[in-house]
Amino acid sequence: MHSSVRSILIVICCFVPVSGSACADTILWYNGDVSIGQIGSSGGGTVNQETSNRGSMNVYDDFVVTNPAGWKVQRVWSNNSMQITGVTQASWSIRSGMSAGNSGTVIASGISAATQTSNGRTNPSPGFPEYRIEVTGLDVSLAAGTYWLSVSPLVGIDNASVFKSYVSTTRKANAIGLPSGNNSNSFINAGFLSYNFANAFNNDYSMGVAGVSVPEPSTVAFLTVGSVVALLWKSKRFRSSGAAVNPESDSRI
Repeated sequence: MHSSVRSILIVICCFVPVSGSACADTILWYNGDVSIGQIGSSGGGTVNQETSNRGSMNVYDDFVVTNPAGWKVQRVWSNNSMQITGVTQASWSIRSGMSAGNSGTVIASGISAATQTSNGRTNPSPGFPEYRIEVTGLDVSLAAGTYWLSVSPLVGIDNASVFKSYVSTTRKANAIGLPSGNNSNSFINAGFLSYNFANAFNNDYSMGVAGVSVPEPSTVAFLTVGSVVALLWKSKRFRSSGAAVNPESDSRI
């Protein structure tokens, strides 16, 4: 295929929304790094884990889909201060309409394969190394609006008085998108601790979402029509130059 034609087809691929887009994802929202070294901060976290004996202890924090045409979410993660390694699964949930005592509406959720990757730092409080718990391979379409995210590692049995996993608090260092770790609109649901979607201590938490920001229909139409016109013009010019030959008849195309 001629290089210019190939380039046009790549443009069409990356701007027309299709399921499982081949275009690389990008960070759409990140609430910020753990609050270390900032004025008045010395780390911190809230229990965030799935156990086999004490049930679920999940922290939710909000993010805003700012693009009018929506997002396609492909990855979600949370940064957790943890006493253990070897985590291979996590529960995750994206909800809308949450408020204190109100679980809202589940948009998408599951228990999925997860990776546990060291962030190379220790959260001063509770004093554990911090790990990124990430779920990939998602295909969740979200319309413009406000949502809440939870990503909690599966840690097995936890009988200790100090839990195995705490999602790190943040004060928006290196934040991306809205809100940027500064609105304290988070919740905790942990039956074992008698929290029923309660306000999560006016904290913001280190979590993120990555995927593709869907182009608006007018943009897609403009790019698609423009690319097709360019393709047809190039094809006509290519034929008129006599460079294309029918291999069976050896006649000019």
